[in-house]
Amino acid sequence: MEFDAMTFIDVADELLQGLSRTPTVKSNFDQGKVRASVGRSYYGVFLVAREKLHRLGRLTPTGTYQDHQLIVDALGGVGTELGSKLDRLRAKRNRADYNLNSHGFTLTSGQFWLGIARELTHELRSLR
Repeated sequence: MEFDAMTFIDVADELLQGLSRTPTVKSNFDQGKVRASVGRSYYGVFLVAREKLHRLGRLTPTGTYQDHQLIVDALGGVGTELGSKLDRLRAKRNRADYNLNSHGFTLTSGQFWLGIARELTHELRSLR
């Protein structure tokens, strides 16, 4: 059975559900949930995009880090709506994973990026 990449987006949502009573993230553990949610949101979209673009013949995945940029390019690049949204989500994921500064990782921001991920997957599924 093949893993459904949308599961990552469901996991991202579940991570945020536990924080719904505390809109301001006060503990490191809660901030970790928001950061993990951003990461799962990105990777859910990344995998959906990679598979869809490959099926459409617009992308030949390399299986390396280069696929992240190749997917943005295959979506039309940073100057397009889809390419820009995915690139911005990736940038936020990078900050979530590598920047220890606590600014910008609130429940509201987690919900925003989860919403972007959902929009992107919906738009990707309708690509022809």
